[in-house]
Amino acid sequence: MRCPSCGRASAFRGFYRIRERCPLCGAELGRVPCDTLPAYLSISVGLAVIGWGLIVADRGGRLGYARSIEIFVPAAIGLQLLILRPITGAVLALMMKNDMWRD
Repeated sequence: MRCPSCGRASAFRGFYRIRERCPLCGAELGRVPCDTLPAYLSISVGLAVIGWGLIVADRGGRLGYARSIEIFVPAAIGLQLLILRPITGAVLALMMKNDMWRD
């Protein structure tokens, strides 16, 4: 979640938005087109983890609909918020490494 060029400054401005430039090295982070891929990846990873958790928790069929909603909807939201920034940082670093820049 740091600048892929220097590794010292945060690549984020706020919770999710990527800075236009790194304040330390001046790398143009805003030119990297990582808008939608991190969201899709975090949804895919989150649904896989929550889906397997739901399957394992309800092996005997005794969990019930209301109880599973009480447990797994907040868990899914929390997991999405937890993994969105690291996935965005990884996508930013990979796209910068492969010279994928927005004109």
